Amino acid sequence: DLTKVAEKMGYDELMWNVPTVNATSIEALSWFDLGDKTNEAMKIGFSEVTWDCWMNHYEGYDWSELVEYNLDKYFVAIGWNENNWY
Repeated sequence: DLTKVAEKMGYDELMWNVPTVNATSIEALSWFDLGDKTNEAMKIGFSEVTWDCWMNHYEGYDWSELVEYNLDKYFVAIGWNENNWY
């Protein structure tokens, strides 16, 4: 049951229905930082790419990682840079 899997990841009904990224949210974690919860995330249809983009919005990445994965150009286009990145 997908609801049980989502609950194991730390979601409740409000968190599931209201997207947010904050320090206490599982969505603040990159795929790599999810640890054993990656298995649960896969059960509800996520992959590393979809989690980091759609849920974490790459906020779990350092700027150097954005550069390494050639993602920095997209963030530069909308006003981010190494100095103002999280």
